[in-house]
Amino acid sequence: MTAVEARLAPFTPRPHWGKVFGLAPAAVAAAWPRYADFVALATRLDPTGTFRTELLDRYFPRP
Repeated sequence: MTAVEARLAPFTPRPHWGKVFGLAPAAVAAAWPRYADFVALATRLDPTGTFRTELLDRYFPRP
């Protein structure tokens, strides 16, 4: 965790997808109340993973 993320941790921040962040995938999942809904939607709309990136694979693994 970066120094900035450590200082913000008491406020339970959520990452901005256009910014650099180092939160663990489990922390990202916990920060977003509808995380599972997004994973299901992404899987349904892109079942073959055509539009997936390394970031998506890391933070939103397919079920």
